Order: sequence, then structure tokens, then C-alpha cells
Amino acid sequence: MAEPGGGDRTLTPVSGRSLKAGRRDVDVAAVTLHSPVRTRAGVRPASRPAPAPTRPDVAVPVVTVVIPTRNAARTMEPALTAVRAQHDAAGVPLAVELVVVDNHSTDATRTIASRLADVLLIGGPERSAQRNHGTEVASADVIAFVDADQLLAPTVLAEALACLRADPGVGVVVLPETSFGSGFWARCRALERRCTMDDPRTEAGRVFRRDAVRQVGGFDERLTAAEDWDLHDRVVRAGWRVGRTVAGVRHDEGHLTLRGAFTKKRYYGRWLAAYRARPDARRSVYSPTRLLRRPQLLLAHPLLAVGMVVLKAAEALGALAGERAAGRPGRVEPSLRVGIKTNPGGADGTGTPVVEHWRRA
Repeated sequence: MAEPGGGDRTLTPVSGRSLKAGRRDVDVAAVTLHSPVRTRAGVRPASRPAPAPTRPDVAVPVVTVVIPTRNAARTMEPALTAVRAQHDAAGVPLAVELVVVDNHSTDATRTIASRLADVLLIGGPERSAQRNHGTEVASADVIAFVDADQLLAPTVLAEALACLRADPGVGVVVLPETSFGSGFWARCRALERRCTMDDPRTEAGRVFRRDAVRQVGGFDERLTAAEDWDLHDRVVRAGWRVGRTVAGVRHDEGHLTLRGAFTKKRYYGRWLAAYRARPDARRSVYSPTRLLRRPQLLLAHPLLAVGMVVLKAAEALGALAGERAAGRPGRVEPSLRVGIKTNPGGADGTGTPVVEHWRRA
């Protein structure tokens, strides 16, 4: 069987395998991609026994990048290419393991991932669970959680690693985020990102020590909104410090519209009540004061500033509509559970996520 979009490389199925990760036991359909690209062979459980054998000419990954996807073909290739292009300040390539966790895409996402990623997992039901799936199979002691519409600056992972190495007490590193796209509303979003830069009420870390993630149980799979805030804050409460890079991440907004922004926030609003019901929740998507941190930017771009206010109002209305549709505060979907463990209402409806594992050899 030929690899999708992969020329003459072949897929060799490996059946009957089980991936055990801490409290999790996930049935895995494994496929090895026979290819000369760098990676580690075999599957290593998250409980981290002796490492699997590696090719002598291949560097052990120093960071694993986990990217959850769902019909992300438009932005997928630039995002994965940016991960593959990571290097340090001297231009030396970084040994990066790239793990893509796809939630049953129907476009070309999986074809692109099978060509550029080291590992492709197929599972859901949402991005918190997807990131936990990726954490389970990660080989490196440092994990970066990146989205499929984000472009990493070439040296940002090297900077994050340097930050972690310089201070063993740092468990999470924030990467500054900007955005770009086409149209008026995308420019308003870019202004918003500039106004909220360095604001701890808005930002959340993307690079973590693996031990810190596992210490707090991974992402809360009850959340598909504010889950990044939640993980960051739980890691900090566990005693880890926060680091920060100078290089950052660029978010591809595409052609942003008011309707699209409203619809997206209405979807994510379904989980905001569950987040706010947590006794330790301390952030809010409805805080307009954070937009006033850099008034000079608003004065320099008055038209965009007005547009930004309209955009945030549309998003707030969408989030409120989502919360209203989700029911009473604190209600969560009973099929979702917390942390790195099996979802009872998995992608196949039987209680175990259908996770297909591909590993480049």
C-alpha cells in the first residue's frame, strides 16, 4: 500500500499493538513509514521505560511538537514546514520530533501530515484530548503545543529550550503571538494582539517540560475553550515558574469575517461555563480593559481600534450565545473526562478512542 502523497514509500501495517500511557490503555493501529527521514523507531509508552533503539545517524529529539488538526489543509503545510525549519542562533538544525494528532479530517490534512510529520495519530474527540494523545507518544522531555494555523519563528524553540536549561524551576515558556491575514477584520485582530502582548491575563505557555504536564494530569478534556489557560495556570500552581522567549508565533487568521468570528466564539462558548465553574479559574474572555494596555497603538490606528472593539463585541456575543446554549453554569459533557486517560465516549463510540499510529522508521 502506497503512502498517501508520499511517492514510492510503502506502509507496513503492525496489528494487535497496545499503547499504555500512565493511566491510559489505548488500542493502536500502527503503521511504519519506511523513509530515510530522521526519527526514533518504535512506540515508547508515556511511562518512559528504556528508549527504543535509534538509528546511529539520527539525533534524539530535544523537543516534541504536538499539533492537533481538523480539516486544516489550508494552513497545514506552512505550519509543519516552519517546525521542520527550526534551528539555533548559529543556524544548527534542531532535533525536533513532529507529532500530528488529526481528528478525522476529510480534506488533505492527513496526506500533508504523513509527508512531513514523524508521527500521525488519528483520534479525538477535541483538541484537549488530541494534545493528551500526542503527549503520550512524545519522545522528548520538552513538549511544544502548536496549532495548525500557527507559524513558529525559526529560532523560537531553541530560545525556549535555552530558557528551560538556564533555570530548572521553569516549567512553562510563553511564546509571544502575533497574527496576520487578509481583510479589515484580520488587521483589527493584529492590532488586538499587539495591544495584549505580554499581558498575563491573556497569554498562555506553549512549551512545557514533559514532567510538568504529567504532574498536573495533562489537558482537562472537559474543556475545548480556555484549556490552554487552564493548563498553564495549573502548572504554575504546582510550583513551576514561567519563562518567555523573544521570538514568537504568527497566527494565520486567513480571511477573517465578523460572522466567522461570532460563529467560532459561539462554538467555544459551550465550554466557558465549565471553565468558570472551576474554583481556581481566574481569567475571563469578557475583560475589555486588557485592550487598553497600549493606548498609543489605539491612537495611532483609530479606524482599526474602532473595528477591534466591534470585533470583540461580536466575539463576546458569540461566546455568550454558546454559554446559553450549553445550559446552566458548570454543566459539562458527561462523555469527557479529565487528564491523560481514556475518553468514555471515544471517537468510535465504544469508550476507547480510535487512534491510528504512524511512525517514520
